[in-house]
Amino acid sequence: MINQKILNTQPSPATILNEMIDGYRTSKLISVVARLGIADILKTGQKNIEELATCVDVHPRALYRVLRVLASKGIFAETNEGYFTMTPLAEPLRSDVRGSLHPWAIATDEPWLRCMWDELMYSVKTEKPAFEHIHGVSFWEYLEQDKKANNLFNEAMMQTNALYSIGQCLSEYDFSGVKTVVDVAGGQGNFLSAILKKYPTMHGILLDTFLVIEEAKHIIQLENLEDRCTLIVGDMFKAIPKGGDIYLLKWIIHNWDDEHAINILKKCRKAMKKNSRLLLVDTVILTGNEQYYEKILDIVILVSLRGRERTEDEFRFLLETAGFKLMRVIQSQSSEMVLEAQPI
Repeated sequence: MINQKILNTQPSPATILNEMIDGYRTSKLISVVARLGIADILKTGQKNIEELATCVDVHPRALYRVLRVLASKGIFAETNEGYFTMTPLAEPLRSDVRGSLHPWAIATDEPWLRCMWDELMYSVKTEKPAFEHIHGVSFWEYLEQDKKANNLFNEAMMQTNALYSIGQCLSEYDFSGVKTVVDVAGGQGNFLSAILKKYPTMHGILLDTFLVIEEAKHIIQLENLEDRCTLIVGDMFKAIPKGGDIYLLKWIIHNWDDEHAINILKKCRKAMKKNSRLLLVDTVILTGNEQYYEKILDIVILVSLRGRERTEDEFRFLLETAGFKLMRVIQSQSSEMVLEAQPI
């Protein structure tokens, strides 16, 4: 019999480090069960491995070996030998829950996205995106050319937004008295829709590219907001709609280097009224050795785009260069903060 005392000893630094080194393997296993839809099958109750394997057309023993690993990490649980059930960590892998990580778990294992990590050293040496080095086009250009990739990425971002941002930002910033919000590069309009639903007298303007706006139409229609939301196809580097009381940039500035970020902010400044406000909903890097997720996200940006995560001082520099004064930074319970600025 295995000595349980040995199993319960505190892991050594080498053991902890080795688990970190092997982290990509866990990520791969999560992607596999996401593609198979295991969480959707188990949401109705536990099932044995033979039944699960039949449902998804895979080898039962191989699937058991995969689920056994994930169960040891709290993702699913083996209740009796060969029977698996859901756990709280498995719930976000369902495709039918708000804030689902199901599309993101699949997207991260897509060859077109995964390959950039193989060229991380290129980005470290050059501070240029490995994605462009591999594909020959920017991340955004690639999505414009590949509709399947574009749809998967947008779905992943929509669900991630729902998970991390909407409710918290709405509770932490008061939009009372605001007549018009301009959501610059606002994606499918989920964040703007949530704002409009909370403030029923407000009007919204959503600016994005043609493909994204086409997808946003369905969201706006489902929310019955067609009469309160104007959808505009455009390029934020060329022109931004005028007349808004608040200009919203959510998860936009971190995608770009200083030159492009300042250009976007200047375009906002040009479109704004004297008393308009600018809201940046973005990650703010804190000093010290804490805040793990934001620093990992910065490496994601390093290999995929030309931007970076920034400190408060770096955001202040961008804003002042573009003609704004940073008024306040509102810290949320998520990894994001709301930076409020006004034209100088």
